[in-house]
Amino acid sequence: MEYTERDVEGLIGQAVQKGAILAVLFFDSYGVEKPAVQNALVDVTQKVTKEPGVIYCKGVVREPIEKNGEFSTYSEVKVLAESFNALVNIVLKYAPSSIEVEKPGKINLSLEEAHATLLDISQTIQNYTSFIIEKTLTGEEKRKYNEELKRKSEFIEGLKAGKKG
Repeated sequence: MEYTERDVEGLIGQAVQKGAILAVLFFDSYGVEKPAVQNALVDVTQKVTKEPGVIYCKGVVREPIEKNGEFSTYSEVKVLAESFNALVNIVLKYAPSSIEVEKPGKINLSLEEAHATLLDISQTIQNYTSFIIEKTLTGEEKRKYNEELKRKSEFIEGLKAGKKG
């Protein structure tokens, strides 16, 4: 069965009423080979399509512009995510250059959704930080960094204990 654009818009409307978020993610690409510049963006769209929580995904890659032997272009990737949290995770993973939320006009989150989203953001930042530390710090710098983390952790635990008492 083939769906018309109107059918798709109707399905998107139904999903948004149930909490889905429709957004357009913009990605850019630069390089010296025109096909590579375009293919990088096609690849990103294909990967986004397979992400957990993606209900619908459609990307359009714009024709590259050549300047001084280098090509640049961008893509518009329309994503219908089942929840705000699913959209946040896509944004964290793929880092689009811009985002426009199209629907709904207002986003309401339960405390559970807010907690899940904030925890996902925190975990992603921790993962990036660990990766950077592993790849850039020397052994002595890592030791000092870990000591500082331990002091911070003990300080926070002390604050928590003080609030309980």
